[in-house]
Amino acid sequence: LSCREFCERVWRSVNRSDADGLRGLLDPANVSIRDLVQEDSFLHNCAQHQDKNWTDFLREYLMMRKCKHQGNAGRALECAQAVIKAIVTAYVDADEGSWLVPSLQLLTMWIRKLENPGSDPTAATKELISTLRDVFKTLNREKSKRIGMLWITCELLRAYFALGQINQCQFLINAIIQLYQKEGGLNQNEIPKSIGVTLFFFWGKHCVFDYKFQDADAKLTWALRNCPPGQKGFKARKRILEYLVPCKLRLGILPSEEGLKRYGLDVFIDLTRAVREGDVRLFDERLEEHSIKFIRSGTYLLLEKLKLLVYRNLCRHVHSIELQRLIAETGKAATQISIAPFEVALRWQDDCTPDETVCILSNLIYQKAIKGYISNEHKKIVFSKDKPFPPVSTWRSS
Repeated sequence: LSCREFCERVWRSVNRSDADGLRGLLDPANVSIRDLVQEDSFLHNCAQHQDKNWTDFLREYLMMRKCKHQGNAGRALECAQAVIKAIVTAYVDADEGSWLVPSLQLLTMWIRKLENPGSDPTAATKELISTLRDVFKTLNREKSKRIGMLWITCELLRAYFALGQINQCQFLINAIIQLYQKEGGLNQNEIPKSIGVTLFFFWGKHCVFDYKFQDADAKLTWALRNCPPGQKGFKARKRILEYLVPCKLRLGILPSEEGLKRYGLDVFIDLTRAVREGDVRLFDERLEEHSIKFIRSGTYLLLEKLKLLVYRNLCRHVHSIELQRLIAETGKAATQISIAPFEVALRWQDDCTPDETVCILSNLIYQKAIKGYISNEHKKIVFSKDKPFPPVSTWRSS
């Protein structure tokens, strides 16, 4: 398209409130503009429109495309920030602007991927964050523009995670909670799924870092269930599962080996087996082997906490074996079991001394992973008759 033809088509889409048409035109992968190399004044003339907001938007958009075409990435990033502000201004001023949200999503995603060779990518991300925060404040004051605000929230969360500034995420989450407080909370079914899935992925990811496992499980599970089906949503589902699987493990819900292999999550196969079987040695080996990957994804500390569950399952296996032996010998079940077999098991699996074994058992009891108490006088554990190994959801640290 020529520059003038492109602008005319944009005006038609704007006048018709054509969401798909405008988004398609603004996507550089769909539409090439052949005379971008013209003088800036020519581009400015093409962008003229009766609505100043749209004149500003198109002028900056054309300049961004021109700078990108000429390899001037630094200037393109500057124009890109102006593009974001201009379309948000048009969105806020529109009586019914929800049709502009798909274009806002496209532009923020495309701008995020702009690269400036030779410059510090961290600095570029910080500049983008500054622009997005200004836009966020504007949209947060407009109650009728919630959908756009939620998408900008997604982009800010993404940027903060990229920089490792997790502590900056909480104010965004608090803003969403406060915005929807009078309505009993955010209703996922009232927002576009493309925004809902992204928002709940990052929100759930933040809950993982905050050790709110049940909240993380709920949000990540919703995001997983609402991903696009088939190959289209494969990468998104895999990213969600990289955080959901550790949450499920922490809650005592063990994924199948088939499911892990389907998404290339083989690093969790042996960890899951170690949790299921109470194999402390295998757990330590695999956690150490894949530690760099887990540290980079931010799940290492969460997975490290799984060792308590591995200890509990090992003790449950010992309890089951000893209970069967005592029933065979005495003909009745016993609640008092000697500490000795637990010492043997923990020395075999984790090189524990008798004192360390008592410490581990005491911690399991304190965390409510075992219901009972230790009798030091008789060197026995007295287990509760009712659920001596309570579900993980009832533990103190869950």
